Amino acid sequence: MRRTAGALADQALSSVTNVALTIVVAREVGPAGLGGFAVAYAAYLILVGLCRAVTCEPLLVRYDTGSWRAGAAAATGTALVAGTAGGFGLLAVAAVLGGPAGAALLPLALLLPGLLVKDAWRFVFVVAGRPGRALLNDGVWALGQAVALGWVVVAGRPSAGAFVAAWGLAALPAALFGAVQSGVWPAPLRARGWLREHRDLLPGYTVDFAARMGGRQIAFLTVGALAGLPALAAIRAAEVLFGALNVVLQAVPMLAVPPAVAAWRRSAAALRVLVRNLTAGLVALALGYGALALLVPDPVGRALVGETWSGAESVLLAQCALFVTIAAVAGPAVGLRALGDARRGATVRLLVVPLSVGLGAAGAWSAGASGALYGLALANLAGLVLWVRLFRRALTPVPQPV
Repeated sequence: MRRTAGALADQALSSVTNVALTIVVAREVGPAGLGGFAVAYAAYLILVGLCRAVTCEPLLVRYDTGSWRAGAAAATGTALVAGTAGGFGLLAVAAVLGGPAGAALLPLALLLPGLLVKDAWRFVFVVAGRPGRALLNDGVWALGQAVALGWVVVAGRPSAGAFVAAWGLAALPAALFGAVQSGVWPAPLRARGWLREHRDLLPGYTVDFAARMGGRQIAFLTVGALAGLPALAAIRAAEVLFGALNVVLQAVPMLAVPPAVAAWRRSAAALRVLVRNLTAGLVALALGYGALALLVPDPVGRALVGETWSGAESVLLAQCALFVTIAAVAGPAVGLRALGDARRGATVRLLVVPLSVGLGAAGAWSAGASGALYGLALANLAGLVLWVRLFRRALTPVPQPV
């Protein structure tokens, strides 16, 4: 219970920090600047997810509280190498794009190694059974962000690139502090050995990440390309109002899978009831939360995200629809995880990725930011049908031949 509470507190701090970062950027740089920042942040989420698939997921699976030191140096060293390689790729993309997006990608490219190493320490401390250290490390990053972002604002020359630079620079002390906390230093020369040792896991984890998160982030980048940076800024600003709901939905697997496993051990009927109640509760929560978001007064919205509020307000209903579908999917997804059926879950996610990208792009092309969000919601609804069918199929025993 203590470890779960520590992990939840760490997730909450990370989410609150991200929301605060978006608020500051939105208030200071306007729609185009926030759109450029959103491009950089989506690129970061894609790259950090790929890095986790290569470094952190194998660490979670193959090491424990007694052996974590043996893998920590190689895992964080591999993250350092991945950040360096990814940074070179981002430099090329920044040069091609130019404008606010290119200006935001440039500092991300330079600071990506530190960002990925800092992220890897969170998983090291989870494996070590010390989530409190992960929380403290995130606290150091949050404090660094407050100082760096405050300096950018006070200096009087805010821009998307300056805010990305401040955010990334704040990760460097946290990355170094992680080494001090653990007594382990990243070993980049062991990266090749790490990849070779865990090569059996890497394809599956990479595909799983692409299925879970990659499709959505790629869809958002497509929105920026088709509908422009202000449309992407509107989506990012609207997400600010849904930050608390997002924390709850991200915590669902951690909180709901253990009782779902216990229900399955009792009976299939118990698991079915738990999944049904969980789904109904989460959908009701998302609907209620969305209704409150739609009632936010204009002065409050402008106080939160500045001039980006007009765009954000126009997509709130679509954002609500997207979060309702995300909430609906969470129940049967928990059910399949409780059954230990990772294969079926990965199959659904892989099928939903092209739907998310395709419908999101079609929506962006036809109706801008709102259309993109409705497209993503439709993709989730199609996925929900598959989730429910596969969960029911997995729960139904196969008839034995007489």
